[in-house]
Amino acid sequence: MEKPVVLRKNQVILTDSEQVIAIYPYRDSDATKVTIGTKNIHIVTCGVPKVKKQKVIEAYEMCTGYLKEYTGGVPSVAEVFPGE
Repeated sequence: MEKPVVLRKNQVILTDSEQVIAIYPYRDSDATKVTIGTKNIHIVTCGVPKVKKQKVIEAYEMCTGYLKEYTGGVPSVAEVFPGE
């Protein structure tokens, strides 16, 4: 980002050991892009108001299905955290 962003209370951010890599729900970092050299990825699916948890799980499963089909990747088991 070109300038600092003020986060809302309880806003979700994703970080690695050095930097913020995503501000949920829409601000990804250039460091998170998938390139031809990418070997591993971490898929994060998050719910939003009025979208049922099962729909979010189905989206994760669809994404991992495509990864298996087109790249031979092996997905880990989804971790589901309780929502509000």
